Amino acid sequence: MSDITIELLFTCECFEEDLYQVQRDLFRELKLLFDTNGIDSFAPPTYVIDTKK
Repeated sequence: MSDITIELLFTCECFEEDLYQVQRDLFRELKLLFDTNGIDSFAPPTYVIDTKK
């Protein structure tokens, strides 16, 4: 965490066909959590998907 960025790393297991729904649900919950706590998330998120695991 710095003055202008926040980096969060999440790892979870799900079925491949559920991947995008799980991402949407996670991002929605994070957005609601940030909004509830007055945290500004002005930058678009960067997605990194590690398919090696």
